[in-house]
Amino acid sequence: IGYVTPAEYSDAFASPLYGILGSLICTLVVVLPSFILVAFTSHLIRRHKDSVVVKGIFAGLRPVVVGLIASAALLLMNSANFGEENTQVLWSIALCIAAFVLVYWVKWHPILIICLAGFAGWIIY
Repeated sequence: IGYVTPAEYSDAFASPLYGILGSLICTLVVVLPSFILVAFTSHLIRRHKDSVVVKGIFAGLRPVVVGLIASAALLLMNSANFGEENTQVLWSIALCIAAFVLVYWVKWHPILIICLAGFAGWIIY
């Protein structure tokens, strides 16, 4: 949105530099409120981490987070993302299983797994 909107607003803003600036501003506006909330609440959570209430809140949030991730995964499992060919689906499932095994049992860092999965997807597809 930030990249396209300046050019649609006026021909004077049709330069790609305005698009990049608009993209940066939109990203900042989306990310900054969450960052501020996490920065302020992390101090309180750290201070009260042994509290029964905080432990109960996090115990209730874990299944919700798993459900939201599963819901997003189900919504993204379509032919536009996986393709019509069965080999693409099988490669995607293999990448998912490999990523899970490397994070859960081998204990590799999740950021490394995300980078490796992205590189593998780029090579495969």
